[in-house]
Amino acid sequence: MPWRKGPFSLYGVNIDTEWRSDWKWDRVLPHLSDLTGRTILDVGCGSGYHMWRMIGAGAHLGGGDRPYATVSVPV
Repeated sequence: MPWRKGPFSLYGVNIDTEWRSDWKWDRVLPHLSDLTGRTILDVGCGSGYHMWRMIGAGAHLGGGDRPYATVSVPV
């Protein structure tokens, strides 16, 4: 996913990104293996939204690259 919000052009391809993280999560989820009991690291986590969603999908421990976005859920 691009680091900045669109619309913009990348190598001649026009890209219009949406602001809704839930739509992005719906696109990513089918490509992830089962997260139950997994430990995850969300690099470039920003607000930690996707890490929060991965924990909701069963991951037991999550870490981000910012101290305030680190979350631990007991198993």
